[in-house]
Amino acid sequence: MKTIKSTLIGAKQISSTQKHDIERELKDIVAMHRDVVINHLLKDVDSYVYYKKGVKLNPTVGAKLKQRLIDLKKNPVDLNKYQTILDAVENRALIHLDNGPFYIEIDELIESEMASEAVG
Repeated sequence: MKTIKSTLIGAKQISSTQKHDIERELKDIVAMHRDVVINHLLKDVDSYVYYKKGVKLNPTVGAKLKQRLIDLKKNPVDLNKYQTILDAVENRALIHLDNGPFYIEIDELIESEMASEAVG
C-alpha cells in the first residue's frame, strides 16, 4: 500500500499493486490536488501572472486564461507531466505532494496563452 500525503487534500491511499491500477489511482489523486491548486489560483490569477511575469493582464486575456485553467481541470491528468510523482510512488511507500509540479503545468499553460495573445 502506498500513501500520498497532501496538505491540500489530505492523505490518500493507493491499494493496488498492479502498475496500471496504481497509475489510475494516482491520476485521480493528482487530479484532486491539481483542482484545488487551480481553484486557489482562479481567485486571483491576475496577481499570480503579475508575480510570475511582471505583466498586468488586460481583462480579455485574464478571462481567456481563467477559462483555460477551468478547461485544464476538466482534462484528464497526463502523468508524463508528473513523472517525478509517479517515480516516487513506484519507489516509496510514503509520498508527500508539493505544488511544484502542478505549477509547472500551470505556468506552461500561462506561457502558451500569453504567447498566443502576443501573436494574435
